[in-house]
Amino acid sequence: MGHTVIQGVIQSLSVSQVTTFDTNQFGGCQRRWWYSKVKGLKEEWTGSKELGTKVHSQIEHYLKTGEEVLGKIALAGKPLLPAPGSDLRVEWGLNNAPRPPKDPVTGEDVNYFPAHESLLTAAGIPFIGFGDWFNFRGAAIDESGSYVNDPAGTVEAGDNKTTSNIAKYAKRGHQLMATVQMPGYGEFLRRLVLGLRFVRLSHIYMSTVGAPAARKYTVLVPVEDVQKRWGEIEVVVEQMKKV
Repeated sequence: MGHTVIQGVIQSLSVSQVTTFDTNQFGGCQRRWWYSKVKGLKEEWTGSKELGTKVHSQIEHYLKTGEEVLGKIALAGKPLLPAPGSDLRVEWGLNNAPRPPKDPVTGEDVNYFPAHESLLTAAGIPFIGFGDWFNFRGAAIDESGSYVNDPAGTVEAGDNKTTSNIAKYAKRGHQLMATVQMPGYGEFLRRLVLGLRFVRLSHIYMSTVGAPAARKYTVLVPVEDVQKRWGEIEVVVEQMKKV
């Protein structure tokens, strides 16, 4: 992907970078973002991040192949996940293409694509990233674990989360539009899908502590509200350009 900032000019962004910068988000700090992306000081990975990556990898493989490779943490979330299938877009890029194969040298995931391919921009800056899964089936699993038929013209954007405490840290459905990540996925879908009327934004939380447990929180949002929220995020990106 290269450097985010070259000679004071932002080349590309991710939804996580905007979250890191935005003081309205948990942990958001303009100075933290500057040290990381402008000065180039990297933050160390923690054990919790490594565990989360492992769980994500298991779910990705399951959703793509249907093979039962889920550990006990991911297995708790299985009833809340969409059924595997070739029509499910898993680890799908904001350039409307699947994530490339793993790097042949490092064996790690490839987290970039050419910036000019991105369908999602804010304040003229392209966004690079991959959504966990996008469900175009028109049916989704609700917070109780039951299937529901969404209104015509609905696509679901889903993100898988691991946490030590679901009750304490999980965002409820009505809170998802206040994030950067989920409205970003919604705006990507708005630009991608002709005639889109609603976006269902969903988080599936899996507990990493204690007995296996999982919860899904989800909200159905009109595309007009998604577009309005993305306009607010564009203001934050303008601030990033000044910083």
